[in-house]
Amino acid sequence: MRNSDSTSRMSPLEQHPSQEILEKYLLNRLDENESATVEQHLLGCSDCVEAAKGLDDYVRAMRQALAQKAQKARAAKKGH
Repeated sequence: MRNSDSTSRMSPLEQHPSQEILEKYLLNRLDENESATVEQHLLGCSDCVEAAKGLDDYVRAMRQALAQKAQKARAAKKGH
């Protein structure tokens, strides 16, 4: 199902956004209408807020790990 299909038909308080939609929301990869729909849903759904927090923590950890890996690679190049 296309990204816009999954959020445009989603009633803000009836259906939960998929993990993929939450990820795209957290990465600012949804259009304005889709983001607004997800935000409205999050206002009334503590389960989805918790899921979004978990995904946000995961994304943050992955970015930190990638930054550390890049830093080690730069240090290794300088050592040669």
